[in-house]
Amino acid sequence: AASPRPPRFTESSPQCDFGGRGSSFSKISALLACRTASDAIVVGFNSWPTQGAQSLANVEGVDVRFYDIIYNLIDDVEKALEGLLEPVFEDIVEGIAVVRAIFPAGKTAKAAGFYVTDGRIARDTTVHVLRGGKELHVGPITSLKHFKGDVREVAVGLEGGMVLKGFNNFREEDTLQAHRSVRAS
Repeated sequence: AASPRPPRFTESSPQCDFGGRGSSFSKISALLACRTASDAIVVGFNSWPTQGAQSLANVEGVDVRFYDIIYNLIDDVEKALEGLLEPVFEDIVEGIAVVRAIFPAGKTAKAAGFYVTDGRIARDTTVHVLRGGKELHVGPITSLKHFKGDVREVAVGLEGGMVLKGFNNFREEDTLQAHRSVRAS
């Protein structure tokens, strides 16, 4: 029975060059790294570079690393892959409040007096202002108060006041949702 053919690689495919145990890192490996990626890393396990390959890698700026302990190689490859992946963030609603009154807060700013119906409203969250189910504004809190004192958060069942950056058009019964972006992976 004929053995299956190895897969064909194109210039856009990830490339690997596997040598045997104790093999050397050749000019072909260096050229492959230079042609396929601008920030290429070549790793070798129980291998060594030929004179020409090391020179070519140095000239082309290819990072070449050699390992004699497999666990070190695996750790470094995992770290490199983690750096390549973009982190995924998830938007979490931390609290919901209802606007009960609007107050002047300086010459042009308006503060919303609110009552927290669920969760908490924290100073370091992003607030989404909703009216009739439609989102009117998304922005950070510039001032958060409970009575007249500045606070970090207002918990469920309590009243507070807030000023949002870039928004003054509060109306009674607007819904305020406090969102936080957390890293999911």
